[in-house]
Formats: sequence, structure tokens, C-alpha cells
Amino acid sequence: FLRARDARAALLSPPAANPELIRWMVADAHERLSQPDSAIVYLEMLLEPTYPAPPRLGFSVSFAHHRLARLYTEIGLDAKAREHREAFLDTFTHPDPEFEPMVEEAEGAVEALR
Repeated sequence: FLRARDARAALLSPPAANPELIRWMVADAHERLSQPDSAIVYLEMLLEPTYPAPPRLGFSVSFAHHRLARLYTEIGLDAKAREHREAFLDTFTHPDPEFEPMVEEAEGAVEALR
């Protein structure tokens, strides 16, 4: 897997071919290193508008919300987890059958947090 410091250097070294993909990879590296706080920072960056705006991978927004919900739950921030689960459900409205369990899990978690 990509080391966090190498991914961070790639993110900061212009020109980054696809900043969104690099942010995703940095978040993944931090998550694999058991650094959920750092993973959260990079996933939150995926949701922020940037200027000039790079092409957005539409599906990544939904999946970023899903991962953020899981990470916020892991560190005990249930209100933030619920916020991201609700955003996931709002943006992931017509899943393919293999992704339906993700939607069901998110719906159950939101209900449990109410």
C-alpha cells in the first residue's frame, strides 16, 4: 500500500494529475496505519470545493460519506457519523444490487442513532 508520507508528498507536489484520487489514496494509507483522524482529514477534503475545481468523480462523494461515517463512529463522534450517513443516503439513491447492503447498514445506523 501507499505510505502516508509518500502520498502526502504526491498531494503537495504539483502538478497532481488527479488530486481527488490522491486524497483518496492518502486517506486509505492513514486508515491502514490506524490513523483515523488523519484519514478523516483527507476524506473531508474530497467533499470541499476547490479552485480551480478538478473534475469530480461523482461516485466518490457518496463513498467518502460512507467511509467518514464509519471512521467517525470508530473515534466516537456519533453526531458526525450520523451526518455523513444521512449524506450518504441522500447521495446514493439508486445503488446496484451489490451495494444495497451498504444502504441498509447506513439506514440501520441512522435509526439507531436517533
